[in-house]
Amino acid sequence: MAASATGEGEGSGKGTSAPSRQIKVDQIRDLQAFLSIGTHRGGARVILVRPAEAMNAATANALLKSLEEPPPGTVFLLVSSAPDRLLPTVRSRCQRIAVPAAAAGDALPWLKAQGLKDPEAALRHAGNAPLSALEEDGESVRTREALTACLLRRDVTALDLTDACQGAAPEAVVGWLQKWVYDLVAARAGAAIRYNMRQESALRAIAGALPGPALLRFERSLSTARSIALHPLNPRLFLEEIFLRYAQLRESPHE
Repeated sequence: MAASATGEGEGSGKGTSAPSRQIKVDQIRDLQAFLSIGTHRGGARVILVRPAEAMNAATANALLKSLEEPPPGTVFLLVSSAPDRLLPTVRSRCQRIAVPAAAAGDALPWLKAQGLKDPEAALRHAGNAPLSALEEDGESVRTREALTACLLRRDVTALDLTDACQGAAPEAVVGWLQKWVYDLVAARAGAAIRYNMRQESALRAIAGALPGPALLRFERSLSTARSIALHPLNPRLFLEEIFLRYAQLRESPHE
C-alpha cells in the first residue's frame, strides 16, 4: 500500500476528485484500517509513504503509533528528500538509510526512454533525482521556463515574476526560486552551477552585481517561505511579496 501526495492511497480503494500536495490524515486512517486486516497467507507487507515531508503535523502524529508498533510482518518505508522537514518524533522512530542519487550515465538513457524531451536539463534541475525529473509535467516545465526567462531580465518587476507563475503551486514556485538563488550564491563564490547550467554565463553576471550579504539573507528567507508555502492565505500576494524582495535585491548597490 502507498500513501502519497496525490490524494489517493493505493490499495485503500478510496480517492479524491482532485490531486493534493499533502498526505492527509484521512489517508492515514484508511491505512490503519488496512493494517487491521491480516496479510495474504501471512506474508510480508510494505507501507510506502512518499514524499514523507508531505505529511502535516496532524497526519504525522496519526502515524506515530503504527510506526512505533507496526503489525507483525509489516515494514514502513518513508521516502523523503527533505528529512529535516519531518517531525522529530517521526525521525526518532525510523532508521535512516541514505540512498545516493543515480549516476547521470544511468539516469539519462532511462529518462529518454520515458519520453522526456530534454532529459539532461530536467535531471539537472531536479537535483539529479530521476523520479522527480519524470514527475514534473509539461505545464510545470513551461511555467518554470517562463519564470527563468523573467529572472534573466534586468528590468523585471515583482508583478512580472508573479504573472509568469500564474496557476503554479506556491510551493513549486518557491522551490524553483530557491534553486535559482542557490546558483547565484554558487556563482558569486566562484563555485559550480548546480541547477541552471544553461544560464551559467547570465547567472555569473547577475551574481557579480549583487550584494553578497543581502543575497545570503534572501536565500535563508526562502527556506522560511517554503515552510508555509502550502498554506498561504493569498497565494498571489504571498508570491508578490517574495518577488518584490528579489527585485529589490537586484536593485541594491553592490557591497
